[in-house]
Amino acid sequence: MLKRFQAALIESYRQPRVAKQFTETNQAELVLEDGPALARFVERQISTWGEVARANHVKST
Repeated sequence: MLKRFQAALIESYRQPRVAKQFTETNQAELVLEDGPALARFVERQISTWGEVARANHVKST
């Protein structure tokens, strides 16, 4: 059941109108891949934004 839900969700997000609305509304990139691909994406984001935060001396509160 979960696999069917995932497939249906991905199918709907791949519709150009839905993808455009999601991107414009959330200012986020859709990742429509499996778990390992999502993990790689998250690692790249952590690396990228970690460098930006360190370069600008951003500290957590």
